[in-house]
Amino acid sequence: MTTNIGTSGIQFHSPDVLAVLRRLLDVKDEISVAEIGTGIGATSREIAKMMKGKGALHLFDYEETVAKVEQMLRSEGLVDGITVVTHGNTHLTYDSYSWHLAKLALDEMSRGGTGIYDLAYLDGGHVFHHDAPACIALKELIRPGGYLVLDDVHWSFAKSRSANPERKPEIRKRYTQDQIETSHVMLVDRLIMKTDARFEQIFLTASNDPGRTVYRKVA
Repeated sequence: MTTNIGTSGIQFHSPDVLAVLRRLLDVKDEISVAEIGTGIGATSREIAKMMKGKGALHLFDYEETVAKVEQMLRSEGLVDGITVVTHGNTHLTYDSYSWHLAKLALDEMSRGGTGIYDLAYLDGGHVFHHDAPACIALKELIRPGGYLVLDDVHWSFAKSRSANPERKPEIRKRYTQDQIETSHVMLVDRLIMKTDARFEQIFLTASNDPGRTVYRKVA
């Protein structure tokens, strides 16, 4: 699951997500946001502040993690008037946010809907077997004109300070050397996002190789 989970020292929010949120709030009074991988809730807090008591906020992470983040947001009075929906998964090996997203997407498609999120921020496990199905489902859950943000597209186990094989030898028992050296999120990005004509990439900075990729659903 997400590298933020259980890492209390990570407290940074995503400025790119907030920049996209400002774009949306410039044209819409009320929006629906999904954050996949909340960690300790740093970005959740900033999102809730900007929503100003309107719309819906869906939180995806471990059961205990989303419960703590929701409690924090409520105790600070940040989600008064906002519909908060938590999608908590267990620690079972093959359970993750991708399963919840897949079920939501299938339900939306069966109803002939056009999506339920104006913004989705995928900051999950940064591994292909979780993020590829999550991304596929999210594409069906984004409304036309909505945005999907993929976090840490350059991240890999080899580059990670906390999850590299030297620090966590068990990584070598779970992944091949190629999987350790490759950015799984970039693989998802190139395979699933860049090939979909319904989405256009948005550049928030002058960099053509940003650490996060932002897509807008145009059709």
